[in-house]
Amino acid sequence: MYSIEALHAGDENAFKAFYELHYAQLYGFVLKHTDDQQLAEDLVQQAFIKLWQKRTGIHSALAYKSYLFTTARNLVIDEYHRKLAEQEAQLVFKDLLQATPPEEVHQTILQEIKAAIEALPPGRRRIFEMHKLEGLSHREIAAALSISISTVEKQMVAAMKTLREKLSHLAYCILF
Repeated sequence: MYSIEALHAGDENAFKAFYELHYAQLYGFVLKHTDDQQLAEDLVQQAFIKLWQKRTGIHSALAYKSYLFTTARNLVIDEYHRKLAEQEAQLVFKDLLQATPPEEVHQTILQEIKAAIEALPPGRRRIFEMHKLEGLSHREIAAALSISISTVEKQMVAAMKTLREKLSHLAYCILF
């Protein structure tokens, strides 16, 4: 068993007991809303990490559990919004890259986008193309390339930043 004082003081054994007591219920809650076992596990872990980081500001058992579930709910909502935005951007980006509009202006824009992508470092470009053009998730890319998910995420952030900077002069940069 654990005590609030021990949790508050940073006792890892108390936190482990709290974790074991609440993990299954929190996992079920998150899984119900994500319908993805791996994502649910990741979000539950993130919720517990956030709880550990904020433990000194929490002063009751009810507040600990409430904070944990509220954090998990917010992580699920954030993930939902991230996926929606990513899907929309991916569809628009894929359509634009595959389109061959007759107007010279559109051809120029398309060439600039392709050139900006080709200018990315090879590994970063491969990750970007696997995600945006092939539609693979960060987890699938990490498995295919034998790298960590965080590496994939960092490379995608860097690629998007570079592309935004290189293409900021284009009117169609709302894609990013």
